[in-house]
Amino acid sequence: MALQFKDGKYRAVISGIVLTRSNLRDTLGISVQPLVDVALKKNAFKTSFVNSDSKIYDYTFSNLFDFNAYVAFVNDNW
Repeated sequence: MALQFKDGKYRAVISGIVLTRSNLRDTLGISVQPLVDVALKKNAFKTSFVNSDSKIYDYTFSNLFDFNAYVAFVNDNW
């Protein structure tokens, strides 16, 4: 993850996201798959991802990086 700042704004860039799922059919019971494989097909977003999964990721990451939700403690009395 990287935070980029420019002109008083910020952008959070997240990369390398992998999905870990329990799978009873797997020998280990766990499968790991890059999000890119789940979301993209031939360099375009899959319809199923856009219609459902992307909304969950958008909500989650937007709330995670909403710095207005955090209360800053400022103490100027030193």
